[in-house]
Amino acid sequence: MMPSEGQLSRLVVIAPEWLAGQVIRVQSTRMTIGRGQTDVYLDDPQVSHLHAALITRDEQLAVEDLGSRSGTTVNGMRVQTCQPLRIGDVVAFGPVVAVVDIEPQIRPPHLAPSSQTPVTARFCP
Repeated sequence: MMPSEGQLSRLVVIAPEWLAGQVIRVQSTRMTIGRGQTDVYLDDPQVSHLHAALITRDEQLAVEDLGSRSGTTVNGMRVQTCQPLRIGDVVAFGPVVAVVDIEPQIRPPHLAPSSQTPVTARFCP
């Protein structure tokens, strides 16, 4: 069962300590992340000016590295192309680590990360 629209709506930063708790809300179909003029500003010197992008399509969230120096990973694996995300995935933009989550007020009590079905490779072009 796929999450309903809007459920994969945020990433919560868990490291480094001075950024922990920062919430990245997904509010458009493509949001850039970095230290420059981006939709989401991450205040860490190892984050590139234009580091990565969060992309939503057909109610599914994905991340794409935009040629950053320190890289983007999902669950410890370096992102080479557009990488689909699921609830509970750990995404790192260089040293800044975040967990994919949904807004608490819309989380159905029965929905657990293990109930997510794998995403088909067709999601990313």
